[in-house]
Amino acid sequence: MSRIIRLLGYVVVAVLAVAFLGAAGLWVNGGRTLARRYPAEFPAVSPKSDSASIARGAHLAKAVLNCSVCHGPDLGGAVYMDAGPMGVVARANLTTGKGGIGATRTDADLVRAIRYGIRKDSTSLVLMPSEVFVHLTDEDMGAVLGYIRQLPPVDREVPASRFGPLGRLMLGAGKFNILPASKTDHLTPVASIVPDQRQPTGSTWLTSPDVTGVTGTACQVDAWRGRPTFPPRRTSRRPASGHGVRRISSRPSAPASVATAAPSIRSCPSRHSHR
Repeated sequence: MSRIIRLLGYVVVAVLAVAFLGAAGLWVNGGRTLARRYPAEFPAVSPKSDSASIARGAHLAKAVLNCSVCHGPDLGGAVYMDAGPMGVVARANLTTGKGGIGATRTDADLVRAIRYGIRKDSTSLVLMPSEVFVHLTDEDMGAVLGYIRQLPPVDREVPASRFGPLGRLMLGAGKFNILPASKTDHLTPVASIVPDQRQPTGSTWLTSPDVTGVTGTACQVDAWRGRPTFPPRRTSRRPASGHGVRRISSRPSAPASVATAAPSIRSCPSRHSHR
């Protein structure tokens, strides 16, 4: 009997040792994934400073890119998700106030983060929908930058995003695909897109990007022209083939200087799954 108990003890110890080694391997692999550097070469984009471009940037940030969903209504940062052992996802304060990154990030840093999901230190951001935002044209990227640069300062300290033990193990196992840099195409940026003259002067239907950045939802956006309302106003919604589609009003309530708006995002192929 004592021999059987001893053998069972050996089996238990062996199983625990294998489990420990497996967890250690996943932990190390998760750390390597987080530390991976992603070089991104791209042309410089300067923020627009004219009132029409800033109005356009506000329209894009609020009604198309939905920046406030993660960064807060004032873009002063917020904790987007606290999942306990999985980790915490927090979004940066984009203003120049206390705790904000507006004064410490260059235009190139912001372009790299928005388009490619890459931090200043070349590691990947977490839950940034860059696989959608990479299709922004240089023209509209400059408008968004101009809008961000003129935000009023918000004094708010936001904790850094972090992976908990379970989140890091899942990341190491390849079961937690929330790092955008590894799934964002490094496309050649497009300066601008000429609106499709076949589109009506009024509103057209735009495919809204999936702001969670996890599903890789299609980001095809039809050419759109006309006046965006300012502040942007959502007029109606309708379902379409699994995409979140919203109609952007183009009623003439904006300043006359915002008479014509280029498409915000170039057409791109549908992507319903992770690469």
